[in-house]
Amino acid sequence: MSRVLGRPEVGSKISKLTQKIVDSNRDVVRTAMEAFVAQEALARFGYAPKDVVRASPERVEPAAVPVPVESPVEELSPSTGEMQIFNYARNRLFYLVRNDVLFQEVENINFKKTKTSFRAYYTKPNSGSLFDYREHKDGRKMLQFPALGGEEIEYVFSADLDDRLLKAFTMRVAAAGVSFESSPVLRTIKGGQAGKSTL
Repeated sequence: MSRVLGRPEVGSKISKLTQKIVDSNRDVVRTAMEAFVAQEALARFGYAPKDVVRASPERVEPAAVPVPVESPVEELSPSTGEMQIFNYARNRLFYLVRNDVLFQEVENINFKKTKTSFRAYYTKPNSGSLFDYREHKDGRKMLQFPALGGEEIEYVFSADLDDRLLKAFTMRVAAAGVSFESSPVLRTIKGGQAGKSTL
């Protein structure tokens, strides 16, 4: 290519052709460059009125690329069953704690419902999670306790459920930096029915 362009007869023809193109379009190029420089200068100051900077009608503005916005997880209203489980767990903790500080902290238990999950938590949905409620295909209602290594237990009245509720709650309260005077102990109920009874 360079050999062809370097030949005197070809090089002179190209330079003449280029010069003709430049001469015939000089005014168009000058106007476009002036408009571009003016627009850039005014845009830097945040002011570029349409009557000062006129773009040619043929000019097509590049399409703006939409910036993906992370939509928050949609929260829904809990079902009657989910609210029953939440209220049971909260009310049960009021009974189980044997410490005034912990009794007050039960007030900070709340829930979060999304399309795929229902979670009870202490102050913060993730770091304060107490249990996640799941209903299995066979109809069993299960509570999973992230604070206890993901341990799962069926939702039935039992000392095992009480024990896990109390452990998960006290762990989350302690992790949040709330100090309580003495370790809470599980209250035993004398004369109660033996065995489990479903809710």
